[in-house]
Amino acid sequence: MTPHDLRSSVDHDELSRHNTERDCWILLFDMVYDLTQYLEFHPGGVPELMRAAGTDATELFTEIHRWDVFEAAFEGVGERDGRRGSACRRRRVQKVCAMQRKANSKPMRSIMVKMGEFYKDYLDFIIFPEETILSEAVENWPLCDCLISFHSTDFPLKKAIEYEKLRRPYVLNDLHRQFDLLDRRKVFRTLARAGIDHPRHCVLIRNEKGELVGDELREFADHIEVNGMTFNKPFVEKPVNAEDHNIYIYYPSSVGGGSQRLFRKVNDRSSWYSPVSTVRKEGSFLYEEFIPADGTDVKVYAVGPYYAHAEARKAPGLDGKVERDADGKEVRYPVILSAKEKTIARRVVLAFGQSVCGFDLLRANGCSYVCDVNGFLVKLRPI
Repeated sequence: MTPHDLRSSVDHDELSRHNTERDCWILLFDMVYDLTQYLEFHPGGVPELMRAAGTDATELFTEIHRWDVFEAAFEGVGERDGRRGSACRRRRVQKVCAMQRKANSKPMRSIMVKMGEFYKDYLDFIIFPEETILSEAVENWPLCDCLISFHSTDFPLKKAIEYEKLRRPYVLNDLHRQFDLLDRRKVFRTLARAGIDHPRHCVLIRNEKGELVGDELREFADHIEVNGMTFNKPFVEKPVNAEDHNIYIYYPSSVGGGSQRLFRKVNDRSSWYSPVSTVRKEGSFLYEEFIPADGTDVKVYAVGPYYAHAEARKAPGLDGKVERDADGKEVRYPVILSAKEKTIARRVVLAFGQSVCGFDLLRANGCSYVCDVNGFLVKLRPI
């Protein structure tokens, strides 16, 4: 069942003549296949396949199947008579749909080069131009078999979802679920549904006018009460918006009070101390029980449900100074995950539908807690 390149050997007139059960050709993705001897193996039956006989069946195929079904279906047919899918040995187009600063970053380029070394005979890696992503209608976006797409600042996630619905490529990380990663409330709900341990927390919502929306906050010197739940200092205050990394840790008066204010790294700083001990009065926040973790954060990088790599770094809330090595990179140490933590990584990947997923782990008192889920990551890590 060797495919013919339509552009070089088969025209549409010839294709249309092969439209009987004794002589059945179809066109899929610019390649012509002779399926005559495989009609009886079609799961939908001979009549269903004959609808496409002698025609370009690409649109009909994609209406019914995802693109990843294409290879599996043809390999299955080939195996029935001892031949392994010669018809499906075309090169797969894998495209990266992300903002340029991510898609063209040094780690992403290195990952693509490494995959190209292993799969150069089967895969073509192409990056969507940022101008196409931002300005072109999804109908004009290039076709692909597999789509690697992930949210970052200014990325039009809704457009990427429209493209997935239109073209139905195999998607590495669930695009719809990436909206959940942008809301810390949804992250914690998903963790709870999946039975994944996470810090005790409560949510306080304010409207655009700064007014509480059906919630109640009572503040005292060394604790707060949010909707009837008590959080003794130290506790953590996180914006509901997961894109906002201005996270505060409030200290009790017994250690001097005040708060440590965390933010995205700027040069060699990741936090600073403030004498202010009162919580913020504008915005919506998630209040979280502080879990002492011996001054370290554990970063877990999961690739699929069966592999996870972990590293530890000095917690940014410790003193706010970023430790760097001789090359200027933040100092991190390899961490061996326990069997339970590997199970947690598997659950996170499956619960959020993210085949490539980073998340933060806190270790305390012999237990491990997931405190943040970041989704797709572009890092060079050993696999």
